[in-house]
Amino acid sequence: HPFHERIARGVLGRRLTMYLYKMHYEQSLMREAKHYIREYIKTNPSDEEKFIAWDKLAELCQSTNDWDGESHALSEICLLPSISINTISDVANRVNGYYFQCEQTKVDVEIKELLMRKIADIFSANIAQTGTASDYSRLAWLNLNLKNSEKAIQYVNDGLNIDPENIYCLRLAKKLDMQ
Repeated sequence: HPFHERIARGVLGRRLTMYLYKMHYEQSLMREAKHYIREYIKTNPSDEEKFIAWDKLAELCQSTNDWDGESHALSEICLLPSISINTISDVANRVNGYYFQCEQTKVDVEIKELLMRKIADIFSANIAQTGTASDYSRLAWLNLNLKNSEKAIQYVNDGLNIDPENIYCLRLAKKLDMQ
């Protein structure tokens, strides 16, 4: 019935308009929230508070598809004193995953390499303390993405020395033709 079609189009149009307004409003709030977190970090809070702020900023940037902001926040987390190897490993995993999944990352090769090198350097300086085989596989992936297969092979071997059955190291060893 034409009358019902006009009503449906009107309701649908209003709902769509409200949805788009809400999305714009939320995006605007996210930009403001990211700005205020960055300003807070400039006040030089304690390391624990910095961690919370950088982590929240990374989360907000991820939710708004702002990889530049997210990757910067993640790398800053890794630079905090007494950061755990688990956190560094999680950051490495996120960075490796992002660059593996996103084609647009091929464009900013220099930025990608700087970020990965920064995280790889921090990771390699801390991994010997309590690193697991999976941690070594993540560090190996960072080095493989940096086109340093020699170091990648070294880290895969280190991981396999810890756990000869680690699936991530075994898969990477196969990819590197180590077996």
